[in-house]
Amino acid sequence: MGVYITDESWLNVIDYKFSYYYLALIAFTSLGLSFCFTTYLWTSKPFASNRKKTIRLRMAQVNAMWIVYGILAFLFRLFWSFAGVEITIVDHFKYAAFMLPFVIYLYCWNLISDVYKSKNTFLRTTLSIIIIGIVLSGI
Repeated sequence: MGVYITDESWLNVIDYKFSYYYLALIAFTSLGLSFCFTTYLWTSKPFASNRKKTIRLRMAQVNAMWIVYGILAFLFRLFWSFAGVEITIVDHFKYAAFMLPFVIYLYCWNLISDVYKSKNTFLRTTLSIIIIGIVLSGI
């Protein structure tokens, strides 16, 4: 993509074809980031039954947004550092790139499990995230 940016022609950027790898990576990363926003909404109860639960809810809410903005800043920095270099995610990072959405998803579930009992829900949403990710990627 960096070669197309330095060409200064928007037609090259518009006509760029993504491989199945990039489509799957984009789909799973967007699901991970949207799950962080869902975690933010789930933990948005300002006051709970006791003080300890209220503190856990607030920490989960803040940490969910912190991870979203931290990941977006990381991806923005990664994009600009790769913009003119011949390093590609598919050739140099292969399966390590899929660790990013996986870590985001598990981190958000860790925040939720600190507040609520969620074993069955975790299993159901994990299955649905995998199915939706495959559908979104178009594989």
